[in-house]
Amino acid sequence: KAAIFVAEHKEDEVDALLNNMRVYGTCCLVLMAIVVFVGVKYVNKLALVFLACVILSILAIYAGVIKTIFEPPDFPVCLLGNRTLQNHAFDLCMKTQLKDNLTVTT
Repeated sequence: KAAIFVAEHKEDEVDALLNNMRVYGTCCLVLMAIVVFVGVKYVNKLALVFLACVILSILAIYAGVIKTIFEPPDFPVCLLGNRTLQNHAFDLCMKTQLKDNLTVTT
């Protein structure tokens, strides 16, 4: 057993168990505090790099919006009623087509 406090009598086992839990809890708390402190230290050192990444991402979003205003993308969507169709089996997104002066379904 990994017990720091050992009970000499049977009725003292609960007290020893609680004391062990207090010691182990304090050790875990100190370990977590060290991990958080070290993590904060590295985050503070790299804060400028992270800020630059965020600003570049925001600028890229604005650049994409401005580009699509002047040059909208050609992204045709083929609908059948309220359902979108994947155009793997056909080239034209039309219900009917004019061939040889006749209207035919596609």
